[in-house]
Amino acid sequence: MATSTALSTTEAQRRRARRLTGEVLASWLFLLPAGLLLLAFVFYPLFYLLYVSLLHWNLIGRARFVGLANYSSLLQSVYFWQAVWNTVWMTAGTLVITLPLAFFTAQFVHLELNRRLSGLYRSAAFAPYVFPLVASGVVWNLMLQKQGIANWALSLLHLAGPHWLSQGVWPLVSIILVTTWQFFGYYTVIFLSGLQGVPPTLYEAAAIDGASAWTRLTRITLPMISPTLFFATVILVLQGFQTFTQAYVMTSGGPNGATTTLVYYLYQEAFQFFNIGRAGAVSVMLLILLVAITLVQFWLSRRWVNYDQL
Repeated sequence: MATSTALSTTEAQRRRARRLTGEVLASWLFLLPAGLLLLAFVFYPLFYLLYVSLLHWNLIGRARFVGLANYSSLLQSVYFWQAVWNTVWMTAGTLVITLPLAFFTAQFVHLELNRRLSGLYRSAAFAPYVFPLVASGVVWNLMLQKQGIANWALSLLHLAGPHWLSQGVWPLVSIILVTTWQFFGYYTVIFLSGLQGVPPTLYEAAAIDGASAWTRLTRITLPMISPTLFFATVILVLQGFQTFTQAYVMTSGGPNGATTTLVYYLYQEAFQFFNIGRAGAVSVMLLILLVAITLVQFWLSRRWVNYDQL
């Protein structure tokens, strides 16, 4: 009796082991297609980029291994650091303008949400985001010429229009304004989704307690949508550091490199000077910079992002 019981227990354990093995194999088979795609289109290009950044190569001749020489020359290049600071200022300016504008636009749309024109407001705000960047850049390039529509409108107010695309800080300001116009509708929709998740009962309780509009904004709205604000900040910074099309179409990185961004500088190294190794080094340094900035943002988010209500 005891022997038959032991045999049945052993057989049950074997069946269980075979079933678990089959489940593990099935799980790996389901993961295999995604894993192969990840390996082919993410990890292989990344490691190949690291390898290329250690070469001196012009796409035609024989590649020559130079170690960290590309990185050393970049760190000593005035043009590289100019591109870095242009990108930082462009990202900071876009961030400072876009997020408040998108937030208050979302507030307005949220207040008008149950009215007849709410759909029109949302469509009008989101429309610039769906326009092709190249087409938008061409149109804004025409509008911001010295004799363009922008200066004509300023002349109606008896104001002298600047050289938007060719003088002083105005080319950088122009790209910041165009980037803000292009992307603020997307962030308006993001903020709108966050505002719709705030319970109306909180505002009703605050109104009963006599809280002012500023108190409701700082003590209810902003803490409740802080995860949304954090998401928008991270994505906007990533987009800002990858700015290329606006600089390429509107100013070609000029004048004198005043609007050359990191990605535009990468483009110049790769496809104008055919210095593929140096371009690879720029890509790696951009990746490291973005990872570092994102990690700092996540670390700082512990102090102000509130997930308790979710």
